[in-house]
Amino acid sequence: MCWQAFRAEELKTQTAVGRLGLSRARFYKLYADYLAACAHQQEAAWTPNVSAGDHALAWSAEVNALLQKRLGSKPSSSPISPNDLVSFC
Repeated sequence: MCWQAFRAEELKTQTAVGRLGLSRARFYKLYADYLAACAHQQEAAWTPNVSAGDHALAWSAEVNALLQKRLGSKPSSSPISPNDLVSFC
């Protein structure tokens, strides 16, 4: 496991980041969480949490079509209100 090897100084940061496919900042945030788990003898049960990135569901095909239609017209058609999209939810 990368976390254990990094903690044991068997891996350099660049190698660990590359293996995990994380940014350096995200790696160190997760590593801090891992060390906190180690401090409570919970490293075996520790799992990385999800980032605060975009976890929203993808818009439906209908919403995408409406947006493309409205935003693609020249000149642009009437503004899009949230009520226009609610019917698709």
